[in-house]
Amino acid sequence: TLYIYMLLNKSDFKRFKESRSTAGRELCGDVHSEFTYDHTSTVAMSLSSSEYMDIYEDFENAHRLRVMKRELCPAHDRVWSETLDRKPRMLKTVTRVLHVIGGLFYIICPPWPPWIIHKIAFRAPSKGEYYFLVGGEKDHRQAYFTARDAEGVKNLQICLPHLLRKKLKAIDIYYHILRCKPVILKLYEDLWICAMEIMCEQTEKWLRRTENRRTRSPKLIIFAQPNSSDIGCCMLMDPNFADIADFLRCDLLVFDYAGYGISDGEATEQTVYDSVDRVYKYATEELGYVPKDIILIGFSLGTAAMVHIASRTPDLGAMVLIAPFTSLWRVILHRPNIMGSSRLDMFSNYDKAQDIKCPTLICHGKDDSIVDHHHGLVMKERIEDCELFLITASHQGIFCERKMWDAIRGFLFEKVNITAAWMEAVRESALSVSAMYHA
Repeated sequence: TLYIYMLLNKSDFKRFKESRSTAGRELCGDVHSEFTYDHTSTVAMSLSSSEYMDIYEDFENAHRLRVMKRELCPAHDRVWSETLDRKPRMLKTVTRVLHVIGGLFYIICPPWPPWIIHKIAFRAPSKGEYYFLVGGEKDHRQAYFTARDAEGVKNLQICLPHLLRKKLKAIDIYYHILRCKPVILKLYEDLWICAMEIMCEQTEKWLRRTENRRTRSPKLIIFAQPNSSDIGCCMLMDPNFADIADFLRCDLLVFDYAGYGISDGEATEQTVYDSVDRVYKYATEELGYVPKDIILIGFSLGTAAMVHIASRTPDLGAMVLIAPFTSLWRVILHRPNIMGSSRLDMFSNYDKAQDIKCPTLICHGKDDSIVDHHHGLVMKERIEDCELFLITASHQGIFCERKMWDAIRGFLFEKVNITAAWMEAVRESALSVSAMYHA
């Protein structure tokens, strides 16, 4: 193990930035890094990817930052060296064309409608493409590409192999990873799924200052991601999970459906529902949150998972649906308000919407060519306490729109009163500190 001690002055910090920007495939800081503070006061965790000197300002009260790296990652050289090799432009074009043709044949063969619908509904990334886990004792750490193998392993950390690319300068993500805690949850007998807790900067700033401290935010967000993505993919998005947690001032609990990421099993409509049920059970029974302190956020396919929970839990804090759909069959037919459900249909949010009682915000893009914004309009009419936010954006682009996140933040701060919850949490933290000193 290589230890790099970095005194926080401008010259050393500049050297650290230069080493990060020129790092090759040997760097593995995203898995094997940690930091400690010596003589630290309040430290903010807000970092900007474009202004690296912000890190120096944020850690100006820390005397020393320790970064620990292993010389070799147990999986990178074996699996990921090929992904860093450059291909000629012509070869890339041919590869993409063949990939599209192969995808079409995959969907239509065999030409059996239920199978075609299933293949359209679920497009999971390849296992290990965007992330895997590393864990174990200090001198015997191993890589884990399935939740089954990672079950029971201590000191699990997430590894994002795409951070090894030379042109990717994302030092803020390295610090985001320090606030991530992977969790392996048992779904069925011999089948596990991967979830992850992400601590927001408010929790880091206010609730981790003493030995007698709370370790979670007063409100929790459960986030369900879209199709063709997993936890690792979403950690590389803009905004990523840590950005969302910081902006909304709530810890996040995210997860991969069965068959996605390193989660075991096969993706089906039922396993999606069972996965989110298991995660919700973890939030209430093991993390100790009551329903009114839980916020649901779903994006695209994830809206089906959130609607499933909300339709069965009337006293939730709030729910946000980003680019929701009425059902898969209605998306294919481009008829969001068609009455009745087909036997081929999946994820019928249309039928479940009328059972939702919690405050709900629907965000949809007017230029959405995958799920027409009229699906959002229909869902708004079906949900009892619902607001609608329309913006000029595409299906994927809406997730990056600051105006949408401003609307979500305003909605949650009004409906769930996050600010008041934090004031109460800080007051309790101060009282616990006072009691400790008087003991």
